Amino acid sequence: MRVQAFREELLVKSYIDTSAEPEPVSNAMVKEYYQSAPEQFGSAVVKRFEYVTTYRELEAGELERVSGWFAQIKARDVWAQLTESAKLESLPVKYQTAEMRPALLQEPLKSAVHNAAPGSAPMLIGGNQPYLVRVLEERRTPPRPLAEVSADIRKTLAPVQLKKAIQQLSERAMKNLDVERPIGAANYISDI
Repeated sequence: MRVQAFREELLVKSYIDTSAEPEPVSNAMVKEYYQSAPEQFGSAVVKRFEYVTTYRELEAGELERVSGWFAQIKARDVWAQLTESAKLESLPVKYQTAEMRPALLQEPLKSAVHNAAPGSAPMLIGGNQPYLVRVLEERRTPPRPLAEVSADIRKTLAPVQLKKAIQQLSERAMKNLDVERPIGAANYISDI
C-alpha cells in the first residue's frame, strides 16, 4: 500500500515537472507586489507628537489640581512654556516631544498617538499619571529600494506561479478525465 502511494506520488511529481510550465515572475509582477505591501519592506508610519504628563503617580488632591491645569492648557499651543511655569507652582509635570512609530510606544500613549490625526484635538488620558497628547505631524517612511528587495519578492512569487501552473494543469486533466463507476457504486455511495 505504501509502495503504491509512493509510486503515485513520484508519477504525479514527474508529470508536474514535465507538464507544468509556470509563468516566469516578471518585473511588472515584482513591482506590483512591492507597491501593494510597502510595510513588508520597511515602510512605516511615523508620528511627531508632544505630550505633557506627570513624572510620578499622583495622589487624589494632586490629581484634581493637575487635571484642572490640563483642562486650562488643552487648547493652547505653547505647552512647553506652560509646563515650565507650572513647575514653578509645584505641579509635578513634564513636557516632551517625540517622533516615532506608534507601535514602539507603551500604553496608554501608544493608543492615543496611533488613533490621533495631526491637528486633531488634544487627547486627555486619565489615570493616576495622566497624559495630555497632541499629534503634530504624520509621515510615511520609504520602503527599502526595489532593487534591494526584488530577489526576495521573486522568491515569494515563484511558488505562487508554480501553484497557478499546477492548478491550470489540474483543470486540463479534469476536463479530459472520464470517471467510470462500477455498477452499484452509486447505491454504495448513497448508503454511506
